Amino acid sequence: MPTCCYTSTLATSPQKLLVIDHNTDNAALLVRTLIRKYPRTPVVFCRDPAFACATVAAEAVDAVVLHRSDNEDAVTIIRMLHAVAPALPIVVVSGVDRSESVLAAGAVGFLHYDEWLRIGIVVENFLTQLRAGASEASPGAESRRDFPA
Repeated sequence: MPTCCYTSTLATSPQKLLVIDHNTDNAALLVRTLIRKYPRTPVVFCRDPAFACATVAAEAVDAVVLHRSDNEDAVTIIRMLHAVAPALPIVVVSGVDRSESVLAAGAVGFLHYDEWLRIGIVVENFLTQLRAGASEASPGAESRRDFPA
């Protein structure tokens, strides 16, 4: 019986993923789902956007999954992260459809929180496109919207 429900089809696993969420229980769902998809990849969880920016500035992070923060909205956090790492892929997860505003701010994808189980495949699909050179569209472009499972 397999110990992992999801396995990555990427040629190489991401070096590190970062989850930003002020709620530990919500973050745990996202982190566990990403770990199932990428069992050899460190998944860092943080509550504070400033700490997230410091992490991105100091370490190689392949992608960020942003759910929410106590003190900043998603658009502000996207801008903060991109000020440190302009090409950093950010996927926003929310229970409210914020797709238009977060994609316009530079997120590469949006996933409704009710679909949190798909976060691994959404991140993988984007990273696959990025590695294939297919992600050269400008932020918010149609090709950078939600990625099918």
